[in-house]
Amino acid sequence: MFGAVFLLVFSASVTGFLVAYAYNLISLSGSELAQLRFDLNESSVENDSLRREIAFLERASEVDKNAAFQSNALSAKLRLQILELESDVEYYRKVISEEVGNTGLSISSFDLFATSIEKKYRYRIVLRQQDADGDSYLEGSVTVLVTGKKAGVDLAIPIHKLSSDQDGLDIRLRFKYFQNVEGELEIPDEFQPVRIDIEASSEEPVKKTVKKSVLWSELVTNL
Repeated sequence: MFGAVFLLVFSASVTGFLVAYAYNLISLSGSELAQLRFDLNESSVENDSLRREIAFLERASEVDKNAAFQSNALSAKLRLQILELESDVEYYRKVISEEVGNTGLSISSFDLFATSIEKKYRYRIVLRQQDADGDSYLEGSVTVLVTGKKAGVDLAIPIHKLSSDQDGLDIRLRFKYFQNVEGELEIPDEFQPVRIDIEASSEEPVKKTVKKSVLWSELVTNL
């Protein structure tokens, strides 16, 4: 009887131990599985985040490419517009230059006349206003230089130094149609004239500067 009870108790103990052991094994395997599932879920979340970041970077790269393309296209368009504007400016500058060239102040002629005294000449400069309307006065000045050599040295002498008819470097101009600047000049000893340089400028009615040079040899050929 006692042996049967002992055997029954021992059998129950072994059975309980085995059940507890098996339960622990099952519980441990479930925990590990849960941990694996958790890690897998975390990895999936991280992968999804990386995929979204890659997609964002790809879109940003595409936007940058489009922006760069648009920027290059805009730069090319602006450069073309600048070239067109420069061409227009050059065209209008030429038109204005041609119009101004045909209006306002002009140097009509410079003449030289011999006198009875050697190296003494009469001169006459004719300046006129092109397209004069008879109402507007042209106002400005003219400078005349006699350029040549003395003792082998280049020299430019203002006409008022050679002519008592002029009292300064800038000879005043004021006329409606034309104005003569004239008088007598005397060439200094040892000075060899080469040319006459004339520069005239107007302030009204049109700002303009004109220049003219005449060789001395051409002026005295028929004297």
